[in-house]
Amino acid sequence: MLNQIDKKLIRAVIITTPIISVLVVTPIYLVAQNLHINYFSACGAVMVGVLFFWLTQIIIKKIVEERNLHKNIYLFSLLAIILSIGLIQKSYFTDDNYLENFTNTKIFFLRTASLVSANWIIYILVNFIYSQENELNLNKENSELKFNILESEYKLLKEQINPHFIFNALSISKSLIKNQPAQAERYIVQLSDFLRASFNNEQNVNTLEKELIMCNSYIELQKVRFGELIQIHINCSPKKYNFNLPFFTIITLLENAIKHNGFSEDEPLIIQITTLDNYLEVKNMLKPINEMVSTKTGLNNLNLRSKLLSGEEIQIIKSETEFAVKVKLIAE
Repeated sequence: MLNQIDKKLIRAVIITTPIISVLVVTPIYLVAQNLHINYFSACGAVMVGVLFFWLTQIIIKKIVEERNLHKNIYLFSLLAIILSIGLIQKSYFTDDNYLENFTNTKIFFLRTASLVSANWIIYILVNFIYSQENELNLNKENSELKFNILESEYKLLKEQINPHFIFNALSISKSLIKNQPAQAERYIVQLSDFLRASFNNEQNVNTLEKELIMCNSYIELQKVRFGELIQIHINCSPKKYNFNLPFFTIITLLENAIKHNGFSEDEPLIIQITTLDNYLEVKNMLKPINEMVSTKTGLNNLNLRSKLLSGEEIQIIKSETEFAVKVKLIAE
């Protein structure tokens, strides 16, 4: 099975061999006299030589690369081959009559220049192909390393979600058991079902559709506690259902809204979940609880996870009456 370098080398050989041959032969035909071989036959003969140069350079380059030898060994080996060929050849063709107006020194330099030019072109192409492929491999390795680092960072962030949510849920359970035992039992059953469904997800992301399913379960959980004191309205476009979000996005934002705002029968807490362009927006009426000190653990965690997955931080829009968070939807 050919690798990418071999495929590129073969393409380069096929494309450049006739071009190099023309470049080598044409100058000779412009200055030579009494040629006994036609132009195309000469090009064919030189093509054989160029193919030999290609094969020689590729073999030497592979040996140098595989054995991690110094690059100067490649150059010295190539120079030795060129000089050897230059010394043993009498002519590109059968005799020197076509260069009768040239001295032996000029003929030697003409041949040597042709050999060196052809090999130099091949040398540049071979090294360009290898350097290009090495750069691609290096970029691929760097990308994989970066991905693994981000994956590790994300897992650490995700591991913070579950304890944070469970801590809040247990605090609520404790309060209900003390003040509303009947509701506490129902709440714990709902919580158990919710945790079983949500924590089985091992993915870093959820589709918007799955997030909304979890959201509906969470809403049922909150109804046990608050009844109609909290009203959550969902208006998300089905066209965005296959877009992705960081896992537990909606629950984190709902928790944040419920935890940090006051509400009553006269003034229930209204939360709206909508899709706007390529963003999910969770907006609630702003009625902050004065004695509540926010650690912003949930929002900071979500912000980091959003940045790692989509490249964008979450957007927080706050006014005197409303608090909204927008999270980038990630195309499938």
